[in-house]
Amino acid sequence: MDVDGKKDKDEAPRVIADLQFESPLLPREYVAYIAQTLPSSAIDIGLSPEFVAVFWTLSLYDIEVPSGRYEKEIEVYTQFIARIDGMAKTVQGSHSKAAGLAQARARASASIEALNKEMLEQKQHVMRIRRWLIAQKDYWFCMAHEQRKLVTQALLQHCVLPRAVLSAADANFCAKLLWIMHYPLATNKFSLMIVYDSVFSESLSTLLAAFTENEARNYAKFLSTSLAYLSHLHLSKTHYAERAVNSWRGLTGFQQQWRYDRGFLPPKSRTILSPSPPEGSGDERRIKPGTTMLSYEDFRTVMRKWQVNLTKAFIVTLESERHDTVRNSILALKEMRKSFPVILQYGRRIMDKVNEVAAGRT
Repeated sequence: MDVDGKKDKDEAPRVIADLQFESPLLPREYVAYIAQTLPSSAIDIGLSPEFVAVFWTLSLYDIEVPSGRYEKEIEVYTQFIARIDGMAKTVQGSHSKAAGLAQARARASASIEALNKEMLEQKQHVMRIRRWLIAQKDYWFCMAHEQRKLVTQALLQHCVLPRAVLSAADANFCAKLLWIMHYPLATNKFSLMIVYDSVFSESLSTLLAAFTENEARNYAKFLSTSLAYLSHLHLSKTHYAERAVNSWRGLTGFQQQWRYDRGFLPPKSRTILSPSPPEGSGDERRIKPGTTMLSYEDFRTVMRKWQVNLTKAFIVTLESERHDTVRNSILALKEMRKSFPVILQYGRRIMDKVNEVAAGRT
């Protein structure tokens, strides 16, 4: 990949005046079309057409292997085979029954083999996509404005919000890709905390008022999946240190202050595919000296603020005079029930309001 006509270097951070790069495997015509479609203001503040193309090209199949679903299905067939083996002992005198059981066992064994093969192929595919993302992720927001909220708003407007409402699968994709961009990719100049600060805000009430029923459900799925990632960080300081502010991995998604110049390129990542820190240095050089990360205690405070914001948003929508807004609010709450609210007093406030709505409609 060429930048300014020179081969990528990984010795030290640098700042470039202009960025021209081609995302591998993406058709030039597709990227050019997106560049023409995006508002020039979005590109000027750092939302690259290449990232938008990647975002709208990938799907859940490309970024995650549903290992749990495969393993569950394989376990069903394994138990089925065990039952067949038990039945076979009781029909040894009947050739027809024994032959039928043997055929059923063979079919189950073939299904297990096919599932294992399919799971392996998807794992290999996801790894290929992961390496593809690694090759370009430092360029996506390289030219982003120092005011991180500007490119975050553009990211939400042109990528996350329009896709998260399309379907439950798209909602999950948006939440999972945003997290992967932070961990393990450690995407250059990408602030996951600012993204979440924009998403978990009182502006949710405005969105719910504008959504259809399906859009409300899907967007709530996006919120719920995102909150699930944060809940793991909230419960364990060790987990927070590993997945949120790990300097060895060069993570900057929970950085408090952004002082990266426009055109900043860090050294290449070296730890993304490493399961655990080996001896020697990691990706500390990707983080600008003097950078302050959000402490675990402050993160817990921010999490509480987000819970407050969501509670206020739902209270506003439940108090709406429009029936469709109230219905969207209840549908969203139902979709988020496993991840919100997690603070008892806020849950009681919402339940009291829901009961008021129910009493007023009877």
